[in-house]
Amino acid sequence: MEIKLLNYISMKNQLKIFVLSVILIIGNQLYAQDAEKTVTLTVSGAGKTQEIAKQSALKSAIEQTFGAFISNRKEILNDTVVLEQIASISSGNIKSFEILNESQLPDSTWGITLRTIVSINKLQSFVQAKGISVEIKGNLFAANIKQQLLNEQGEVKAIYQMISLLHEPMQLAYDYTIKSNDPLALDAESKNWEIPITVIAKANKNNSFCANYMIKNISAFSLTEEELSNYRNLNKQVFPIKIIYNGLSQNYYLRKENSLQLLKTFAAQWEFYINRFSITCDSKKFEPTNSYYNYHTFCQIEKDNSLTISYTSEGQIAAEIKSKDKKTLLEIEQLTGYSVTPIGIKSYIKNG
Repeated sequence: MEIKLLNYISMKNQLKIFVLSVILIIGNQLYAQDAEKTVTLTVSGAGKTQEIAKQSALKSAIEQTFGAFISNRKEILNDTVVLEQIASISSGNIKSFEILNESQLPDSTWGITLRTIVSINKLQSFVQAKGISVEIKGNLFAANIKQQLLNEQGEVKAIYQMISLLHEPMQLAYDYTIKSNDPLALDAESKNWEIPITVIAKANKNNSFCANYMIKNISAFSLTEEELSNYRNLNKQVFPIKIIYNGLSQNYYLRKENSLQLLKTFAAQWEFYINRFSITCDSKKFEPTNSYYNYHTFCQIEKDNSLTISYTSEGQIAAEIKSKDKKTLLEIEQLTGYSVTPIGIKSYIKNG
């Protein structure tokens, strides 16, 4: 009888310990969930220095998180002083950040891409300490959905920022040489002639910079394998893009059709980027006629509406722009030759 009683007491104590352990585990989980109200967001920034570019990216992370989870009150987001204080690392609103890509552009400005972790709790407390009344928007049980939406908005912003930074170096991405062939007679009397001219465009270091910058950024903010699986499980559409450079081909998946469309618009401007030159003949600007191109296929839209962007390697021929110059025999006798000169940057985009 005494042994049975001892066994009963022992079992009862073990049950109490087990129940207490479960309560402690659940309590710790609930506390952790309550304490760790954070969002992870990939953002980009640009500026004259690395520090300015970094602060620009951090401000973007704060703005997007603030608008998605707390408030979209414009008077707060438009207050530069408050925003700078909110984005300060010392304030604790940015828990941490990781530099995914940091590059100096040909014009000496900097572009940076960060993966940030923003504390919603501290951000809310910080703003309230400024005397601004705000409340966390919605039910935080929907945080995963909000995080997805935030990543989608952030992706579009990051691609827009990337394209605006690439627009100018792409206008300097090719070096040009020119050659002319023997004239061809246009009539039996040999009075009028046609001189075939070819401008050869070769990719230079600016082209390499643009290719590497795009690859690093697309890698940073496109869907991870885990996110891609989640999107497919949720029956959400994804938008494929392939980038080819230096013989390597890499597939990426974007969250938003707007992101894909921005890249298509950028890729469609390649003929503008390749034609940044002028031809002169005897110190006079030469206007080519019957121009046609034998060029590398920079972009291609596939049947499934996906996009392929293909960069030439440095030193490789990107295009041969052919034209014909009509001259009389007298003009040919006085001809000293043709020259080609880069135009440089004529179209500017600053900060989007």
